[in-house]
Formats: sequence, C-alpha cells, structure tokens
Amino acid sequence: MLERLRVENFALIEEVELELSPGLNLLTGETGAGKSLVIDAVSLLIGGRSTLEALRSGANKARIEGFFVLDLENQSKLYAELLELGIEVEEDGTLLLSREIARSGKNTCRVNGRTVTLSLFREVGGRLIDLQGQHEQQSLMNPRKHGQLLDRLVGQEGEEILEKVAACYKKLQKIEQDLVKLQKSERDRMQRLDMLAFQSKEIKDAQLQCGEDEELEVERKKLQNMEKLMAHSNEAYEALYGDKGQGALEMLAKARQALDEAAPFDSTLGDLSKVLEETYYQVEDVTERLRDYREDLEYQPGRLDEVQERLIRIDRLKHKYGNRIEDILEYHDSIAAELLELESCDEKITVLEKERQQWLDKYLESARILTEKRRQKAKELEEALQKELAFLGMARARLEVQFRQRQEPAAQGLEEIEFLFAPNVGEPAKALARIASGGELGRILLAFKTLLARVEGIPALIFDEIDAGIGGQALQAVAQKMAQVAEHVQVICVTHAPQMAAYADNHFLIRKEINEERTVTQIRPLQEEERISELARMLGGDEASEATVEHAKEMYQKSRRALSKIS
Repeated sequence: MLERLRVENFALIEEVELELSPGLNLLTGETGAGKSLVIDAVSLLIGGRSTLEALRSGANKARIEGFFVLDLENQSKLYAELLELGIEVEEDGTLLLSREIARSGKNTCRVNGRTVTLSLFREVGGRLIDLQGQHEQQSLMNPRKHGQLLDRLVGQEGEEILEKVAACYKKLQKIEQDLVKLQKSERDRMQRLDMLAFQSKEIKDAQLQCGEDEELEVERKKLQNMEKLMAHSNEAYEALYGDKGQGALEMLAKARQALDEAAPFDSTLGDLSKVLEETYYQVEDVTERLRDYREDLEYQPGRLDEVQERLIRIDRLKHKYGNRIEDILEYHDSIAAELLELESCDEKITVLEKERQQWLDKYLESARILTEKRRQKAKELEEALQKELAFLGMARARLEVQFRQRQEPAAQGLEEIEFLFAPNVGEPAKALARIASGGELGRILLAFKTLLARVEGIPALIFDEIDAGIGGQALQAVAQKMAQVAEHVQVICVTHAPQMAAYADNHFLIRKEINEERTVTQIRPLQEEERISELARMLGGDEASEATVEHAKEMYQKSRRALSKIS
C-alpha cells in the first residue's frame, strides 16, 4: 500500500505529507480547495505526463515522493514482476518512489534512491497504483478497450495465451509482408531478371581481364606509330653497328685497342681502357636488343582496328558498369548473386506459403483456446456484474458481453468484444457507449474494479469523484461497495459526497489558506469530532444547522455499524 505521500512545490501545495492507512482513505474539501491536486500528484508519481505549469510559482522544482509497503508473502506476483523489471524491494517490503520536475524541464525519477528512466518508472508505478478518474470511465465508452478489460479478468493464464496469439500473429504478418513483396512485384521481378541477365551476358561475353585496357592502350600507341618505330630503330641500329667501320661499336673497339697499346707506358690509360671495355659490352647489348626489336616489329594489317574496337567495347562497359575493369567485374559478381536470388523467388514463395500455413495453424490453436477462456470468463463476468450492479442500486440492469468474429486474424484474437448494456427490464441490450449515463458508468466502473481487485493484486486503487452523477440510495450503495473493496486493497478517493466520506477509515480535509500573502493548499487528517463537522458542512454548507449536525452524527454512526458488518 501507499503508506506516505509527500508533495513539495506542486501548484498551490507548498509542502504536505499524508500518512495513509489500509482501507478507505477519503479526501474532501470545498470546491476549488485543491482536491484534484492530490490526484495529479499521484499521477506524476506513477509516471504521468508533467508540465512546467505544475510547479509552484517561484519554486525551481517540484518533488513528489511515495513510500510503499508491500506484503511480500501475499503479493509474491507483484514482487516477482518488480524483480523482473530490475527493481529490488527492501527486505521489509518497503519501496520509495520519487520524482522531481525542474523548471529547466528536466525530470528525475528514482526508485529506492536509484535514478531510472521515465518508462521504467511508469512500469513500476503502474504495478503499485491503479488510478481511476472520471476520464478513465472513457475506457468503458471505447469498445476497443472492452476486450482488454475482459482479458484482465481472465488473469495470468489468459495473458500467457494472448502473448502466444500475438507472437503468432506477428510472425504471420512478417510472412505476409514477405509474400506480398515477392508476389506483388512479379512484373518488376521479371523485368529486373531480364535486365540483369542481359547485363551479365554482356559482361561475361566481353571476357574482360584486369589490366587488359592498359595493355591495349600501349599496343594501340605502338601500332599507330609503327612506321616511326621502324625508321628510328633502324637508324639507331645502323648508328651502333654500321658498315665500313662507321658504327659506334667499331669505333669503341678501335679506341680501346689504341688505349691498350699505350697502357704499358701509362697505367692511367689502362684504367680508361677498362671503362671503354665495359661501355663496349653495354653498347653491344643495346645493339643486339635493337636488332631483336627491329626484327620483331611487324606491320599487321587490321590489328589496329581490332585494338580500337576492343578499347571502344571496354569503354562502353566502363560507362555503364564502372570506371575500371575491376569495378565492372565486381558489379558482375553482385548481379550474379541477385540473379540467383530472383531466380529462386518461386521456391521462396512456396516455402513462405508453407510456413504461413504452419504459423496460421499455431495461431488458430492458441486463439481458439483464448476464445474459450474469454467466453467462460464472460459468462462469469455477466453473473458477477449482475450481483455487483444489484448491490449498487441497478438491480434491473444487466451487462452482456458480445463476441463478434473478426474477418481476419488479429493480435488480439479471433473476436472483437464489446459490452452491451440494458438499464431496464424488457429493453434489448445496446452499446454501453451509447446508452449508459455518467452515474451508471461510474457504478459499472466500480463494479469492474471490485472484480479486478481480486485478481490483479495492485496494492492501491485511487478514485477521483467516482460518485459524480450518483445520488440517493445508489450513492449509499456505492459507499458501502467502496468500503468492501477497501477490505482487500487500499483505496484512496476524492469525493464531494458525505455518504462516501462517512465510510472512510481515514478522512483528510483539503482547504486553501493564506500564508504570508500566498495561497497554499493544506491537507490534514480529521479526528472523529472533526469528521462529523466536515460531514455537516458537506450536508448543509458552512452554516450547518443543529439538525444538520445531528444528521451528520447519525450518518457517521450508521456507517460505523455498517462497516462492522462488512469486516
């Protein structure tokens, strides 16, 4: 339960601390005193949306703190859920949630002093408090929420089956998307297949070799200048070899011979002779290579055209598929892989269709079990609600659970669920959203909460003016039902009704005060005499008569007798 709530610098609240108790905790006060501020503060404590307008004027940050005490023995499921979220509860079952909202816009959420994300904070808060205000009644007005309410009553077993249904549906959706993608693009696939096949053949037929273009460029330049190459190589050869002793080799030989003959007289000339000898052999080597080069030069009619055409073909492929032959070959590898994938598309479709049927069978198996559980619980719900509504002054009203078969599978199962309501005997049940009044919705919501409190294990329920639109004997029944619910779970409720306030185990008064020229909202617990005075005010206004006070005493004593029977 929520044992202590502390609020600082929140709207008109400067600083308040509520010591809450098990059972029914009621908050009352004049209109505009700030009763809704407590609900808003609790909403923030369980991860609700914050705004800077919530900060008290002049304050840099607001802080809301909730101290919870859990019954670890009887709330083992809740304890396990918190552990699964990574939240460790103290050995004595205590848990501290705090949230700070700074004027800078920064939100700081902590659990037992450890900073956590807002999403985790919200997960934890949602397991500790179920907050129901007048706007939460809209869930009853929305048929899409009705299935969720029924599933909550089905309990953990139904939740596990629903998870299987949702998982199977998700898998089915993925398979369907893959199939649609494959089947819908059949024309595009065939066009793509043809184009890639053409490109693959074009590249493959070219039989490209890495570096081929560079070699062809060298050959083309050589062929284009064949006459010059022949003329200049002949000229160079003749200059080196020559006839009639005019070649460079012959001249080097003569020079060397002359030096050799003079060397005995001067060793310096012998050294020069050796240099000439080395030069002679180098020139001789060049001459021989020139001879071979000249002999290899051969004019090939048509070869230049072949080289030109080959280079043009390579350039065309470069323009289409890559700047280099390596790029073209790499592109060919990639389209070969894509071709293989496209060609295996029919096989993939067959495999996916088989897989789809397998998952559809799994989905239907789980969904039918879920439907059976839902129908069973729906029957129990109708019977239980009949009793609860009768107690709440709606004995002739009935609520029916309607199942409508879906045309297609869905993550929520095979059926759409909607609550139908018949407030009077002899009238057909119609959509709850269209026929129920505000007061009826409040009582129906309370009836649901009575049933859910037994299966969900949430430590605290908070109601914001659930008595709105209800009066007379029905309001008395609502008060008694709220007290019955509070026997099993802590209830915190804001109310304008004295009939409700009379049944409180713990009664708080909320009022505005002027403190140092500033308006502040104060909250304090009431003792028995103060409670009777507050009941008298609620019955007759600030100028309560003696008769009103006596009425308040009688109402309070009557509620005490009724509570003794409930407990």
